[in-house]
Amino acid sequence: MKPFRLLVVALFAATAVIATAQDRVITVHLNDGSTRTIPQAEVDSITFGSEAQALRLTIDELHEVWLQYTSVADDPTMTYNVMYLEKEEFDAYASDADVAADDLKYYQELADGYGMSLSDILASFLISGEYSTAADGSWTDWITPLTPGQEYVVWYYGLDLNGTMTTPFYKQTFTAPMPQTTDATIAISGAVADGTLSATFTPTDASMRYITAAVANTSYSDDQLLSIMQQAITEPMYEYLSSGEGMSALLAATTRVGTATQTTSGTSGTAYTVCAAYVNDNGAICSPLFKLTIEN
Repeated sequence: MKPFRLLVVALFAATAVIATAQDRVITVHLNDGSTRTIPQAEVDSITFGSEAQALRLTIDELHEVWLQYTSVADDPTMTYNVMYLEKEEFDAYASDADVAADDLKYYQELADGYGMSLSDILASFLISGEYSTAADGSWTDWITPLTPGQEYVVWYYGLDLNGTMTTPFYKQTFTAPMPQTTDATIAISGAVADGTLSATFTPTDASMRYITAAVANTSYSDDQLLSIMQQAITEPMYEYLSSGEGMSALLAATTRVGTATQTTSGTSGTAYTVCAAYVNDNGAICSPLFKLTIEN
């Protein structure tokens, strides 16, 4: 009988420490290391899954140096903030809360610089469905410039005119695609006469657009010269896209097609690098640099 007696004692001992449902608690361990304890008696059910977002952002078009997105909030009167950054820089922040705090610091510095209140600056920069002509209050906008092959984070959250967050912090990661390069080349010939540089560009593909430049510093690397020319296209890009003029108008204003001649006034005794590169329909440079050094 001794084994039976030990079993009964063990059962009674175990029963003594079993808590009733009224006494049990549920402890939730959060990402920041803290915990939250809830009495089980107060819990009706637990659902695991993604919470419906009060604010949504969809990337409609993603290209090498720009993207178009559409954002929409459940509350069309809500004001909200949209920003982006290279992922490496974004990841340097300790938390999403630090990113949001830095956003607000940026807006406060703008307000101080313009001699305006924070609420007035936020009213100028934040997005709201009230400004939209779409029936659902959605908002279409553009992000530029992007660097081909670079990974980015775009983040967005409700922010009222007092600088208080009104939704969770939402974010998406994306990578700008690399352009498809062309094998076509551009021949450059040039001359100097009476302080004026004259360069003629002859592309082997007369249907493709290309950009040209004349730089009075031959110490620039090819990558630096390509960056200077890309900036000449992307700098006015947002204005063209947001105004509805579009990429065709931008490329017509910043690039050439077919054989063309460019003249540039120069300083006597200075060497100039005349250069060119092909550009695709999305405004991204898609070839190596073609260049010629001319002594003035």
